[in-house]
Amino acid sequence: MDNKKKNKEFIKQQIQKYGLNYHNDEAFLTNILQADYNLESIQVADLQIPVLNQTIRQNFYYIQSYSHGGMGSKKHFTRRTNLESYLLAYTLKGQGELVYEDRSYLLNPGDCFFIDCRKPHYYRTLDENGWSYDPIHLGGNHLGDLYAIFAEYGNPVVSIGLHSPLSHQLEKLWEIAAQNTLYSELQTHQILTNLISEFIMLHHFSECKSIPTAIKEIQHYISQHYADPITLDFLAEHMHLSKFYISHEFKRYTGTSVMEYVKNMRINVAKTLLTGTDLSVYEIALQIGFNYSNYFYRVFQEMEHTTPIQYRKQWKHSEGERS
Repeated sequence: MDNKKKNKEFIKQQIQKYGLNYHNDEAFLTNILQADYNLESIQVADLQIPVLNQTIRQNFYYIQSYSHGGMGSKKHFTRRTNLESYLLAYTLKGQGELVYEDRSYLLNPGDCFFIDCRKPHYYRTLDENGWSYDPIHLGGNHLGDLYAIFAEYGNPVVSIGLHSPLSHQLEKLWEIAAQNTLYSELQTHQILTNLISEFIMLHHFSECKSIPTAIKEIQHYISQHYADPITLDFLAEHMHLSKFYISHEFKRYTGTSVMEYVKNMRINVAKTLLTGTDLSVYEIALQIGFNYSNYFYRVFQEMEHTTPIQYRKQWKHSEGERS
């Protein structure tokens, strides 16, 4: 029996065990059956498929499937693509390897990888004594947005350690997911949000330690001259750098483009002026670098989902309630 047939037999056994639970995500089931595995040599803990409330599926992050305590021998591997899922996998013992986006990553105990399963991916056991890891498949209408922020850092692997606060959150996640209640599904969303946010911050703080001096100088210049006309051409000439370097490296280390960074700086200053002064909207627009108040009005509304005048009223009303 080839790998795909063995895989299907294994998954079908789980279908029989968990029955209609799979009907919550038929696309996930269909795609997972098309993957290439070697499961013959893995001691697999039960594959769990939580029952999902439809409201949770539509509005929150949720677990599609998970297993806990599996142990793969040196023959174990998974290779697939086009799976409508995100995979978070945590290494407990031994060593594994992840191949993702044309790069190879070594997986040691305490390492966790987070990937988009629609992209080609392959992971396998490296250790002669086996590789123990816990895979959790995730879904959610807006999970892609959070994953995109994580993916900006270019490394799908995060080292969270063993017996750390983050590993304890994973342990709690498995316990909660097994409960299959509305409350547990809300808790699952909260823990997943916290975990992925922590992954992003770990990557961010790691890169912050090595932000190039040129990028720091651009940030400092913008903080001092946000009200002046600032363009990529001007910064390239002023800093004696290429436009390509500035646009590429600035976004790499700050997570946003130069012009978005300028816009954010101006709007943050505008919010301070709206709540701390009696300047008119027109005066504030000019003071922060917008030549036209209508344009300032539109940008502010796009970013804050309210108008400058409404923002000021809300804050003044809030202060009135507190006094």
